[in-house]
Formats: sequence, C-alpha cells, structure tokens
Amino acid sequence: MLASLKTGDRVLTSGGIYGTIVGFKDANVVQLQVASQIKLEVARTAITALDQSDAAGSGGAGRDSSESEAGGKKK
Repeated sequence: MLASLKTGDRVLTSGGIYGTIVGFKDANVVQLQVASQIKLEVARTAITALDQSDAAGSGGAGRDSSESEAGGKKK
C-alpha cells in the first residue's frame, strides 16, 4: 500500500491524523495537507490506511467535527 501512494490520496497516519497527499519530499517523507494552508511532513511508514470515504470530497471529516462542535455549543 505504501508503495502505491500518490498525490491526491486521502490517508490516515498512525497518530490519527487525516490528510491529503500533496507531495513527496523524498522516498521516505510524504507531505500532507491537513487543513487550508497547513501542511505536514510525515514518514511514509506512519501512513496506516487510505481513507475509503474519499468520495465525499476532501474536508469531509473537518465538516463533521465542526458540526459536532457547533451542536455542542447550542446545547
């Protein structure tokens, strides 16, 4: 799975961070965009899974958590 990673893939890291691959620094470092204007460099081996819910579009998880927070404030 790690060998087949490509730009645009939405992934989950071993630390629980979801992001979209925007580049590769070298064979062992992947650049992830986790929010608008926020990019992280992570070890390729830290990627544990491809996000299969990618059909919903990037940022889907962010919208869910925002809605949850908004719902919590209303209560």
